[in-house]
Amino acid sequence: MKKEVLKLGDIACSIETEQSYRQLRNGEKDFTVASEKPRIKSSVQFQPAADNWMQCQSPTISASLRINAIGYQIIQRCTGKNTIEDIAFDLSDQYDFDDDEFLEYVKTFLNIFKTYQMFE
Repeated sequence: MKKEVLKLGDIACSIETEQSYRQLRNGEKDFTVASEKPRIKSSVQFQPAADNWMQCQSPTISASLRINAIGYQIIQRCTGKNTIEDIAFDLSDQYDFDDDEFLEYVKTFLNIFKTYQMFE
């Protein structure tokens, strides 16, 4: 198993997988448009982990992700109804982050989940 840690401002994600994130990224199309409305697959499993983190298990790829509380708040808003921009700006207001900078972090963070096929 390979382990990678990604930190995007206040969002953190730890990935354990057979195939590295960077290897899988090669053919994956990114979320680039803030108006996209991602929807997390109902088959993605979430379990509480230590230090207020959440463990996420991909249903299709052998991958386990640990995300911090802010990352989990982002994923909870991925219902197919909220745009990426709505998600980012709502949380940036809540935590007093810079809107544009946080939007870029959120897009990058969501692309991790997209790479591991966790969105419908």
